[in-house]
Amino acid sequence: MFLLTKHDAATRLDVSVRTIDRLIEDGELNPIDIRGCVRLHPDDLQELVERNRRTVRRFAVDTQTHKRTTIRKRQPAAGSFRDRYQRGRS
Repeated sequence: MFLLTKHDAATRLDVSVRTIDRLIEDGELNPIDIRGCVRLHPDDLQELVERNRRTVRRFAVDTQTHKRTTIRKRQPAAGSFRDRYQRGRS
């Protein structure tokens, strides 16, 4: 069985060791304590990535209110440019 240190786990996830500590404190990761040495199982990291992949949302900051807003996909405009141009001139 191959176990990772907190530093190795942080490197694999491209986060800081403090973030790994927070994930452990929040119960997101289950550490293995071997005589005071904290180790993490690679499968636990993979499960963490899979759980968070589904919950990622894209945000943008509104320049007027400085609040985060969810980015929505833009709906394609109906008709051609010429149709929209003619409607605007009517």
